[in-house]
Amino acid sequence: MARKELNVSLPDDHVWLRLQPALTRFLSSRNRDPEELASESVFRVLENIANGVQIRNIEAFAYSIAKNVLKEDRRRRRKMQQLVQLSTTTVSVNSDERQNRCLEHCLKKCLKRSERKLLEEYYLHDGEERIVHRKKMAAKHHLTVEQLRIAVFRLRERVQECVQGLDDQHKYASNESDELL
Repeated sequence: MARKELNVSLPDDHVWLRLQPALTRFLSSRNRDPEELASESVFRVLENIANGVQIRNIEAFAYSIAKNVLKEDRRRRRKMQQLVQLSTTTVSVNSDERQNRCLEHCLKKCLKRSERKLLEEYYLHDGEERIVHRKKMAAKHHLTVEQLRIAVFRLRERVQECVQGLDDQHKYASNESDELL
């Protein structure tokens, strides 16, 4: 998704020099990719300023935006974990942490950024909201809902094959280490 250009006159330049690293530190204890989330947070603050939102305390506003961005990221990650669980093939993963690492690796390895965004967006909502959202998504991508469903299914298959391959490698490595004992 391409970012639009923002023409914003910043109220105080030194605030922005402090803000990005401060948000990165804040997010680093809560997320694996704090720089990206901090950048997204700063962009949203700038977008609000560009849209005429009056902000009294930029730091507090930026931290509240960062908290929301973090919540959205966690929600996306949970939804992405469902990709593996929705698989018809059973992947025997020993731990949630290893499962998360495998999934993140495969998402980055097998899919383009735009394809990852499509999957994240597809699994973002639940219930009635999900149906409406997917119809809007399909229209946005000039697809029918069925074509969108098929596209997501194919992306999931690619990720699942990768995760299965990593799981098989892990089993093989575990078996070899057992034989050495």
